[in-house]
Parts: sequence; structure tokens; C-alpha cells
Amino acid sequence: MLLPRRIAATPEEVEEFMKDVPGADWRRVAGFLGILDFAAAWIGITGDWLEEHDLSIGRFMVLMTLTVLGRDGLAPSEIAERAQVTRATVTGLIDGLEADGLVERRPSIDDRRRILVQLTPAGRRLMGRLLPKHMERMTRVMQALTLEEARELRDFATRMKARTEELADA
Repeated sequence: MLLPRRIAATPEEVEEFMKDVPGADWRRVAGFLGILDFAAAWIGITGDWLEEHDLSIGRFMVLMTLTVLGRDGLAPSEIAERAQVTRATVTGLIDGLEADGLVERRPSIDDRRRILVQLTPAGRRLMGRLLPKHMERMTRVMQALTLEEARELRDFATRMKARTEELADA
């Protein structure tokens, strides 16, 4: 996995550096870096776990999207939008999953010009094994919080995502 398992600086090092940065609040930045530290650790550990099953995080995201939303199949563009990747990226992911026999492309019943992607029986079996384990792993991590804290974390994350999207639009 190429992603770091933690941020490079300690909270104390960040605080010392931030003293000379105008307009920055080291307490808020330290909180943000804590979230990034957790995310890097989770993505790294999850990537390692998925590699044991010959999957990348991207391939797993396509399989999860199809498992949760694509019972009747989804267009590649819908998968790309849901997985928040480019159409070119999703095409490569689908090509690999198709070569491995986990998904298949087929024409839409409603419009034969439209191609849909759906899980094969092998893909459904794989996700039937992996998805419950993945959900259990997330649950184990979140058991560090009370149910109220977990709800608050979701609220915080939603607000932070909205603020991040505002920055992207600016």
C-alpha cells in the first residue's frame, strides 16, 4: 500500500509550526490531522486486507456499489458517479473485475444501446463473504465510541464534507 499509515508530524510539532502561520488555528488543524491520521490507518489496513482477496480498494468499491445499488445492473457512468471516480477509472476497474469473472456487462432490457454492469454469481458469492466481514471490522472500530458519539461523528463528518465541497467550488 502506498498510502502512509500516519501523518508525518505529531500534534506538538504541528502546534509549534502553526504559531507562525497567520489565520490558522492549531487546535482545529490538529483535529483535522487526527482525522487524516485515522483515515490513512484505516485505508492502509483495509487495503492490506483486500489484497489478501486479490482486490484493490477501487475494485472493492465497484463491487460494493453493485451489491448495494445494482441488483438489476448499473451503467458504468452511474458506478463512476457513486464511487466518485472518473469514467476512465471505472472502465479499467470493470475490465479487471470482468476478466476475473466477478462482473459482467450486458445490454439494458429497456435500451439495448445502454450497457449495464452487474455482479456474476461468483461476484455475489465473494461479496457475500467479504461484506459482512468488512461491516464487522467497521463496527469494531466504531465500538471505541458510544452510540451518541458515533451519531455526533456522522454529523461532524457531514458538516466537514459540506465545507470541503464549498472549498472545491471556490
